[in-house]
Amino acid sequence: MAIEDAAVLAKCLGESRNEGGPAITAAMQRYARLRRSRVARVQHTARRNGTIYHLSGPMALARDLTIKAIGPRRLLARQDWIYDWRA
Repeated sequence: MAIEDAAVLAKCLGESRNEGGPAITAAMQRYARLRRSRVARVQHTARRNGTIYHLSGPMALARDLTIKAIGPRRLLARQDWIYDWRA
C-alpha cells in the first residue's frame, strides 16, 4: 500500500506543481479521495483473512478442506484485484 500511496501522491502533487498552497491542499484532498476506497477494501480483506487463517479446531479443518477444494489457482485469483492495480 505504501508504494501505491507514493505513486498516487506523486501524481497528484505533480499535477499541481508550481501552483502554490491552495493547489497542494487540493492535490492532497484528491489523493485522499482516490485512495480511500481501495485502502478500506484492502484493510477489510486483511482483517477477514486474519480471522480465517487463525481459526483452530473444527473450523480450521473446514477452512483447510475448503482451500484444498478451491485449488491454488482459484485461491490466488481471488486476490487479483490487489496485485493487478495500476496507478
